[in-house]
Amino acid sequence: MSELATTRYRPRMSVLGSRQQTCVHRDISKLTGVTQNVACRAAVASRSCSHYRAVEPFLRAERAFGTEPLDIEDLMTLGMEKGCGPCPYFLTRELAKARPAAHSSTRRRCSLVLDD
Repeated sequence: MSELATTRYRPRMSVLGSRQQTCVHRDISKLTGVTQNVACRAAVASRSCSHYRAVEPFLRAERAFGTEPLDIEDLMTLGMEKGCGPCPYFLTRELAKARPAAHSSTRRRCSLVLDD
């Protein structure tokens, strides 16, 4: 994504990641697999996850968010800002509603670098 950011090309796209890859909740991020998914769904259903609650206000305030190329690391940094940034997992889902997804695996990027 950093290479794309240096060009003038600005595709309308979104990145997607799993809860395990993108969770920034202090307690839930320490869990894995099904346990993490269940805990996340429960926190969202009870509205006890402050990161989830921050998604909608963030998108209302930052209307231009997502117009620049983003990667999961950017979203994780944003989610951890000020202790309660928007949840990267649900933020990517909201962005994906209006944009096609760009699929890129870390393994593939690593193999491209190693092949050079």
